[in-house]
Formats: sequence, structure tokens, C-alpha cells
Amino acid sequence: MSILTQSFAKQELQAEVSKARVQMMQQIIKESAGVEYLQKAFADRYGPPENASASLPLTLQWIMTSNNIVEVEWSEHSDCLSIMQSAGQAPALVPVLRAGHGTLVGQPSSSAADTSVQPECKGEKLDKLIRIGLLQLISSMEGLQLQSIPESFQINLLRLRAVQSQFQQVIVIATR
Repeated sequence: MSILTQSFAKQELQAEVSKARVQMMQQIIKESAGVEYLQKAFADRYGPPENASASLPLTLQWIMTSNNIVEVEWSEHSDCLSIMQSAGQAPALVPVLRAGHGTLVGQPSSSAADTSVQPECKGEKLDKLIRIGLLQLISSMEGLQLQSIPESFQINLLRLRAVQSQFQQVIVIATR
């Protein structure tokens, strides 16, 4: 067997082993043990919560930046909703601070992947902070880079880039 063939066979074997490990972990991650596993893995990588400000500097900066604008953004969102509702146009509104995929209010979702509807933000401080902070991240003109996003989101860089791309497409369409 040639060296190239051996290398390819080794890569295939490694891929199969990795796939088997993921399948074994899938059931654990779906249960409550999954949350504990992720908490432990996060703590192993970044240290205990008491040291978060030192071990997560980008996350701290992101929270501080978002915290400075969260009340203004929430007030604008709430004002917009109340104006639209008083004008009788609420059913056509796509909630801006909705988690997951936005759909028209009162309209059924056509997406098969959207089986679990994410709730509208009700104004809880942490909820507002995270949603508005994520909106600030994806609405930046620069493409998201691993070194520029909070450490707590780095595992989701590809998903954040995809959302940022969709957001920018909407902006381009809206400005035509």
C-alpha cells in the first residue's frame, strides 16, 4: 500500500472515530448532564467564574459596551412596538429582538426547523443585554473575526458570520 493510500485510510479512520465519539456524546448532551458538561468544559478552559473579568476580557468589554446602550435601544424598541400597535399595524411587524428566526407576528412559520418558537424579549435585564449585544455584534460593518468576538461566542463564530451576512443582505435590499 502506498504512503498516500495509508494516509487517506488513517484520515478516514480518524473521521469515523470522531463521528462515533460525537454520537456517543449526543445523548449525554441532550440531557441535563449536557449543561453540566458544557459548564465544566467552559470552566476548564477559562477558569472559575470568580476570575471571569481577567480570563474573559473580550466578553467583559462586550458586556460593558452593551450595558451602556441597552436601555436606550430597549426604549426605542418598546416605543416602536407601541406606535405600530396603536396604528393597527402590529400584525405586519417582524419583532426586532426576537430570538431565532423572525417571523411575522400572527403568521405561521413555514420553516420546518422553526418548530420551537423563541419567546419575544420581555425586558429582563440579562435578556436585553444579550440580545442587544448580539445585535450590535452582527450589525457591525466589519466581518466578525475570532479575535474580535467575546470568548463566550467563539465556538459559534460561523453561525454569527452567517447571521451577520443575512443582516447585511437585508440592509442592502432595504437601501435599494
